[in-house]
Amino acid sequence: MQGYCDLPFALDSSARVPIANRGSPWFDDGNIILFTGNIAFKVYRGLVARNSELFADLFVDIPPQRLVKTLVEECPAVRVDDSPMQLSTVLGFIHAGVAWWQPDFNNFDILGPVLHTTTQYRLTQLRDALLHPLVTRYAHRLRAYFTWDAQSAFPAPMNPVHMLNFARQAPIPTLVPVTLLELSLFVSEADLLAAREPRRRSAYAPGVLFQGDEDMCAPLRAHHRTLASGLASVLWRFVELRAPGPARHACSFGGFHAEIVAALAQGGSLAETDACFGLAMMHAIRTHAGRVAFCAECLAELDVKVMQEYQKWFLGIPPLFGLAGWQHLQAALNQLSEQRPSLTASRA
Repeated sequence: MQGYCDLPFALDSSARVPIANRGSPWFDDGNIILFTGNIAFKVYRGLVARNSELFADLFVDIPPQRLVKTLVEECPAVRVDDSPMQLSTVLGFIHAGVAWWQPDFNNFDILGPVLHTTTQYRLTQLRDALLHPLVTRYAHRLRAYFTWDAQSAFPAPMNPVHMLNFARQAPIPTLVPVTLLELSLFVSEADLLAAREPRRRSAYAPGVLFQGDEDMCAPLRAHHRTLASGLASVLWRFVELRAPGPARHACSFGGFHAEIVAALAQGGSLAETDACFGLAMMHAIRTHAGRVAFCAECLAELDVKVMQEYQKWFLGIPPLFGLAGWQHLQAALNQLSEQRPSLTASRA
């Protein structure tokens, strides 16, 4: 059986760890000392155990070969194998708790390494706190798709290439369907190809990292184009198939579709082949100034038909992912976004 380990440095004349061998964080009233190399950290055992499942497991049954036989500063002293810098970083995360500075939720180059650390040390609460803004954002995005009435333009998302790669690497599987939807809607095929530029520095934006994700864009884009064609069909049917009756009007929408397409093309940012053309067209139908030429009855009927086309498009997306529907994904995202974890600040 292996014996106990020794401290890699001598204590000072007061039987304390010398200043030169103290790392950060160091709390004089801490109740356990962790050391690696010749650097020691005096911290709060209960706080560390509550926030790191890895350390919690270690503290339950500390192997003798990791434990100094005698107490140091009236505390058990435990050897760990991490580098002093790595151990300092993770203990700093734990002890800072909610006061720890958190980067912007779309700064993936900073978030990524921190999340890798939280995974390695099983810092579940910190990991959840870091991911909370992302999950909340996409829960809101999915809810917006459910409730959108096209009275305002649908806001463009965060960079979907960055976000999809991040969601895959984190991993956050609940975000992948919504992110793929937005990738195929808002990033053109040309832009997606250009995103493969190998000189980009970010690990999250060299292009889509998973070939399956890129392959998924083609059927999604094909599906997106059905919204524009469906809306065009609605306008055509209003011209050709509606006849005035004794109690109804029958406004002519013959030139309305052409007027809308021309107005969108004039903006220069959209073409009929773009995946999000249907969303822009729907918004134009609901808000175009040309609506003043039509009676309220016909407009109300038109708006119902337009929203039906939108619902058909939106609800037709989950089967492409092999999902039964959006509802269970929305419920999962809502549940995650309603949980707001934070590192406890109590000391023990």
